Amino acid sequence: MQAHVDSHQSSLTKRFLTIALKLILVFSTCLVTPAAIADVNADVETRVQDILKNMSLEQKDGQMIQ
Repeated sequence: MQAHVDSHQSSLTKRFLTIALKLILVFSTCLVTPAAIADVNADVETRVQDILKNMSLEQKDGQMIQ
């Protein structure tokens, strides 16, 4: 009977550790990602502004119609 209880506790411990590890990985990814996204968005915004600055009014109008 004790072997069954030990086996069950071991199984629960493994499941708990697996879930804990997945949560740690998810949360650590969330902590790193916003800075990377902010850098990408800043680069995109700069590129968009450069493109718009060099477009004629007719080109901008054409883009809006499309």
